[in-house]
Amino acid sequence: MDISKSFIFIQEDQNWIVKLLIVGLITMIPIVGPLYLYGWMMEISKRTELGKGGILPDVDFSTFLSYGFKYFIVELIYSLPFILIWFAMMFVGAAPLSSDNAFINFIGMIFMLALTVVVLVYAVVMSAFSSAAYIRVMDTGSIQSGLEFGKIADVIKRNPRDFLILIGMSIVYSFLASLGAILCCVGILFTLPLTSAAFANLIGQLSATIKRGGEPSETSYAAPKPVQPAAPSAPVTIPTEIELEPMKGKTAEIKREAAEAAAEVSEGIQDAVDEIKAEVSEAAAEVGEGIDEAVEETKPETEDNENLE
Repeated sequence: MDISKSFIFIQEDQNWIVKLLIVGLITMIPIVGPLYLYGWMMEISKRTELGKGGILPDVDFSTFLSYGFKYFIVELIYSLPFILIWFAMMFVGAAPLSSDNAFINFIGMIFMLALTVVVLVYAVVMSAFSSAAYIRVMDTGSIQSGLEFGKIADVIKRNPRDFLILIGMSIVYSFLASLGAILCCVGILFTLPLTSAAFANLIGQLSATIKRGGEPSETSYAAPKPVQPAAPSAPVTIPTEIELEPMKGKTAEIKREAAEAAAEVSEGIQDAVDEIKAEVSEAAAEVGEGIDEAVEETKPETEDNENLE
């Protein structure tokens, strides 16, 4: 994964500042904003995986809200154990600390420490599973695919280093996004979509790396990638073919590519026919010239024979 590219890729879009500010304003809408942001990020991840990540998506509420809602459900399910542990720390673990008995206080401290370790470990594991689930929901558009824990765990086992880098960078991106809130809260309209786009680009790079790694079919996805078709043993999950809007289907793209291919074949055939005609014409002209020269050479001999007679 190229971390530096995740920060600079948006500059390929001439209107990147305006697009980021628009997304920043949309994210301020209660409930709808975060869902839209998830879907918008998935579009960037798809484009990055397909090698088309330089152009930021335009506004598309229906598509982005649909994908964003699906990932929100998956993320909520992954967060439930974390919420339960947090409640245990706040109520069950804190109760012994308020006791006057020193031994009970000691037990409460040990319990809180153990829960803290559990929370940290689970936070790392959940981040990895959440990122892998993000890729699966992005590729299949299915909530169920994001909850296939066995397949997701297998993907993480095959790429542990990349997922650790992704988790570390998510912390960096979160810190950078929070800087906007420090700047009179207005800056978050820019820093939040900026860091979200960078994180989405990094996930797209990770998704491309996973698929290039040749996963077995049970951990890969259903539809083949249009730009670089995968081998039969390693199908790819991207159900997208439209150049600027990968989420919106493939019929128009297939028709366009077929028409272009037919046009290229037709042009190639016509060029070949024209070349053959030209070569035949040149050959016929050379033969005609040779015959004329032979006829001219035989004329003096014929005249000499007539004179002798």
